[in-house]
Amino acid sequence: MNFEKKSCKCCNFPLENDFIIKNKIYFFCKNCNSIFLSDEFFLTSENQVNRYLLHNNTLEDINYKNYLEKFINRVLEFVNLEKIDFLDYGSGPNPCLVELIKEKFFNFNKIDGWDLFFTKDFFPKENSYSLITCLEVAEHFENPQESFRHISSLLKKDGFLAIQTQFFECEEDITNTEKKFATWWYKEDTTHVTFYSKEGLISCCKSFGLKFLTQLDKNLVIFTKID
Repeated sequence: MNFEKKSCKCCNFPLENDFIIKNKIYFFCKNCNSIFLSDEFFLTSENQVNRYLLHNNTLEDINYKNYLEKFINRVLEFVNLEKIDFLDYGSGPNPCLVELIKEKFFNFNKIDGWDLFFTKDFFPKENSYSLITCLEVAEHFENPQESFRHISSLLKKDGFLAIQTQFFECEEDITNTEKKFATWWYKEDTTHVTFYSKEGLISCCKSFGLKFLTQLDKNLVIFTKID
């Protein structure tokens, strides 16, 4: 593989390692330990939409509703805001988290959902939100820096960003890291293209004025906007 001019999509470190798994190429950053699917294997926008439409997430599914409630309750307990201007970033074809908040919570001034594919007529304004959630969405970002730049622009100063994604924990050497990644279930979703280490996500967000605050759960982290 020719690595000339290829750099990490999280920390911009020059890339030197790749994994070839099931005829797909993944790049590994030895600086921040994040992994990226090579662009040539990205689904088309049409195929991504078709894949997302297969998701049958509704609040009528009690297990899914409990999952959402657990997530948002943990986030709200930490941020402890009296009145919230809220955006669910990447809300999908069925904005269940938005619906849940409208149904269950009363300390919100504004409740919005935005999605690249499913909210074509809604354009969230810059510096408008005190809390943005990104629930199992960051792994879909084809250009993480562009996406987190956008998120940061929408967040008010001192506002909070809650991100939940499955972090990949590398082994001590590249060979065992590749073996572990090859058997990792999370990469099997064809719309998952970016796989973060915690360090890689922090590095990426830091570039856009987003400061890491805490890790609430294995895969749930909170940032605040400082710039």
